[in-house]
Amino acid sequence: MKDALHAGWYLIAFTDELTQDLTPLRLGDRRLMIARTDDQQGYGLFDATCPHRGANLAFGGELKDNCVVCPFHGRRVMLGESDKPLSVRGYPTRVFGPLVFARLTDQAEGEATFSESFPEILGDRTITPAITTEFTVPISYVVENAFDIEHFTPVHDVPRVGDMEAKLHDEGFLQIGGSFTTVEQPWIDMRMAVALQQFLGDTRAKSAQTQSGFRATAFSPTLVATSFGSTGKDPVIITAAIPTETGCQVRVSVAAFPGDPVEHIVNGSKLAMKQDGEIWNNLDPDAPTQMDERDANIIAYHSFCEEFPKVGDAAAAAPRLLQAANDA
Repeated sequence: MKDALHAGWYLIAFTDELTQDLTPLRLGDRRLMIARTDDQQGYGLFDATCPHRGANLAFGGELKDNCVVCPFHGRRVMLGESDKPLSVRGYPTRVFGPLVFARLTDQAEGEATFSESFPEILGDRTITPAITTEFTVPISYVVENAFDIEHFTPVHDVPRVGDMEAKLHDEGFLQIGGSFTTVEQPWIDMRMAVALQQFLGDTRAKSAQTQSGFRATAFSPTLVATSFGSTGKDPVIITAAIPTETGCQVRVSVAAFPGDPVEHIVNGSKLAMKQDGEIWNNLDPDAPTQMDERDANIIAYHSFCEEFPKVGDAAAAAPRLLQAANDA
């Protein structure tokens, strides 16, 4: 079961992964490349298929000015829309700290202004990349996870979860919020979950007293920002996924205020992802499902996803050189 590509934002890379001028990327059946650019963003996303004879420009191509020298025939291919026959399409790209985002279409009218709303949620926090991993499930399970409040107790050992309702924001993103009842702050709970289960059983869980706030904001079917805690300066966890041949690749990063320790949050995120992964990698995504009113927030998330236009999986570059020759 492959994910259909959508028109929303994807987190396509951490900047520390981009060690070359050209980095190949696959989104579904699309052959793309991330190129270093001289503009304010510093990186751009482009089609990678050479319009001359179909070579992948990201493998052996050389970036020169605003062109890529094709590794097959040495022809210069312009980056971005151009009236020249040898050119490849560029896509909207945004860079926030170490995170590189892109989308496969222009901004849709009425859609949330990602460039404004995402920084607003982060505030003055500093972003730290934490996890890059893969799972054998469709992307939907990853972002849906933030809206599946029923799973927090059996999977993550959260003693009690308050009532929460997902709502569509006026700017187009989906948001859910409420509170957990935990023993201490939630990241401490996650870090200690294994030890508590092994040595204390349910004793400490039953004595939980701390109310910890929770909020999740989905900007697209593959991108969600989640915060835990009740201080107003709590960390924000950014979880995003892109499709692979066997499932999805997931990137998680932590946004915290300068000077705040993030190691225990990163470790808590890794533990939570491991707990989820044990479920995801062993479920059958094609099995029939029976949802009811307790799944209202999951249903709301999937309804949110359906509002995003789908983008065709195959996007082979048009043979513009041959077309120009035919038109001559």
